[in-house]
Amino acid sequence: SLQKNLNSLFEVQSFERKKIANNLQNSVMSILKNLGLENAKFSVEFEKVNPSEDGIDNVNFLFSANPDQSLAPLSKVISGGEMSRFLLAIKASMSKEANTFFLDEIDNGLSGKSLLSLVELIKQISSETQILCITHQPRLASAAQVHFKVKKNVINGSTYTSISKLITKKQRKYELIELIGGASSEVNDYASRLLDQAAA
Repeated sequence: SLQKNLNSLFEVQSFERKKIANNLQNSVMSILKNLGLENAKFSVEFEKVNPSEDGIDNVNFLFSANPDQSLAPLSKVISGGEMSRFLLAIKASMSKEANTFFLDEIDNGLSGKSLLSLVELIKQISSETQILCITHQPRLASAAQVHFKVKKNVINGSTYTSISKLITKKQRKYELIELIGGASSEVNDYASRLLDQAAA
């Protein structure tokens, strides 16, 4: 009797997982298209296995970025830039389930329209969820509402990390200029424009 009840619960669990996986697939695919991966395919594969504390499902994420590429295990085929966008798509799909997201260089490998889409998506998620984002990308950094500078110092052979809040527009502009890579008049103007656009 216990075994029968347990098997029934396993089946219910598997059914619910498949339902959630289907919603996740659709959401991730939609977001990836907006992030410049128009040809990306994502699928959650279920393989029935012997019952264990994890249930009766072995779950795999399959991915393909190109139309001529078959779906394959995510870890074997995804590039760095694709992984950044995929992780953001996963996080965006679950954003109502968390209070804070930590994004560490989520913009890796992105530029142009894909980067702009990423910035817009992060801003959209941040309307409901706090986001702490580490970046070296000026356009993404300028979009934040609050800025901190993280700095590493070596003192007597030991590495220390410090963090300080950038309070004034002048401080934020200086750090943007550092990220862009120089203090020419063009860079200065560009940093000002980025901050003004973010404030608008």
